[in-house]
Amino acid sequence: MWLWSKGLGRLVLPMDFSKAEVGIEEDRLVFKGWVIAPKIYWDYWLSLEEKDVLDAMALMADHNVIRHLARTGGLRFLALLVRRSLVFGLAYLRAELGKSFRSREGER
Repeated sequence: MWLWSKGLGRLVLPMDFSKAEVGIEEDRLVFKGWVIAPKIYWDYWLSLEEKDVLDAMALMADHNVIRHLARTGGLRFLALLVRRSLVFGLAYLRAELGKSFRSREGER
């Protein structure tokens, strides 16, 4: 992913989310990492609330995004997307079921 801001002028910086640390602070997801480029070593901190995650998912469902991904990634990308979505869904269910199980055990 590339980061650009008007304040950076012509500078465009690479961000690699695959190397980010993921944490939870209060009710937010927090991603921390480094922007590394020639002569640049900046740390970043990105905070997402539940609404931000839903907004990002809605943005990814935009017809222009889907059309671009279908054109550039093809069926291999779709297979990867479906697989990761299933893994996410199963992990989410496991966390929810575990939460329910733990709360029932606390009642005993």
